[in-house]
Amino acid sequence: MSMQSSEIRRESSTPTLDVPMQAQVYARLRNRLREVETLLEQSRADRLDENGEPRHVAERAVLESQAASLRAISKAAQVVPIGAHAIIGSTVHVSSAEGAAVERYEIVIPTEADPATRKVSFDSPIGAALLGRAVGDTAVVSTPRGDRHLRVMVIQHD
Repeated sequence: MSMQSSEIRRESSTPTLDVPMQAQVYARLRNRLREVETLLEQSRADRLDENGEPRHVAERAVLESQAASLRAISKAAQVVPIGAHAIIGSTVHVSSAEGAAVERYEIVIPTEADPATRKVSFDSPIGAALLGRAVGDTAVVSTPRGDRHLRVMVIQHD
């Protein structure tokens, strides 16, 4: 399985090619999509307030955006067996060329991203650079301060 981050091209938050992920990540993705669609239906049923004005317009817009994104990822999802490459659901340990300490990143779907806990979306610069890499590979991440070269040290599949 030879994957490169350049194989995942996104336009308007819609994956255009297969998005490799673990089975449990796909299950979480489908569950989250069902939750968002349920909230969206409830929101649509509660359209007007007591004055006849639209209610929860901003929340509904956020839910519609999340649902569209989750549907697109779900359609592009490719459940793959756990192997030697980083996929969505993998935890990747990297070291930088600058000799910094080893950093850990978990590659997740956008709704699970949390940079404070090192959970990076597969479509973020770091997530996209690590997706499809194997131990020993070097991922290049473009940053405002220049390119960062991250060498993959360990890939864990929980």
